[in-house]
Amino acid sequence: FYQKPRIFVKNAEQFVAGNKVGNIDKYFYVLDKNINCDESLTIEGEDVYSIDMNKHSLTVNGDFAINSNTEGTMYIGTRKSENEYTSKKASIKANNITIYAPNMDVVIMADISCENFRIEAKSLQVGSFMKGEVSNMNMSIEAAKVKFSGNISGTATSVINVIKAEEVVVDSGVSITNTLQLFGSNLTVNSGATLATVELDSASKAYISGTISNSIIGGAQVNMQDGHYCNTYQ
Repeated sequence: FYQKPRIFVKNAEQFVAGNKVGNIDKYFYVLDKNINCDESLTIEGEDVYSIDMNKHSLTVNGDFAINSNTEGTMYIGTRKSENEYTSKKASIKANNITIYAPNMDVVIMADISCENFRIEAKSLQVGSFMKGEVSNMNMSIEAAKVKFSGNISGTATSVINVIKAEEVVVDSGVSITNTLQLFGSNLTVNSGATLATVELDSASKAYISGTISNSIIGGAQVNMQDGHYCNTYQ
């Protein structure tokens, strides 16, 4: 990882990567310092690469957007190694954050502060995340596969919506303390995971081995497996 080409960024303007050639797995933006952007910031086109926060913060006084049809894996946060990721004080703050990357596998390992977070991607993995300053962030996820893992606290969100996901997995040790809503999606809650309220539409299914501390509501099918706990079924 550390031998891959890196584009060091000292200010918002330097997110323009120029005529670099390579796919999204090859090049990394690396924050060289904490960056403040006085207005909305959009990164788009073929020169969209992974962002190594490098233990720094990106603050956008407006909206922050990433738009690209590029294929590959995009990492946002601070990486420890090829297979380990940690926020390490990495944070992104903006009024609203939107990621449109329908052909990408997106891995987010940074604390997020915004009013609305929307992502459309091929897949999404969320790690150390959702510890931002905004107390009522709304999150909307549209991806074929979604995985919540690592050190996650859902206390900074009001609602997490997952749309049209073939597979949504909540790993052991994850705690999401507000509402998780699924639309046309399939949820697996592993043993050792804790969710507060889960709401399923009539096209969604759930397989629960972990804990539902409040209630599970609706669904085309709900399979409560050995070792689960659920306070209320509706």
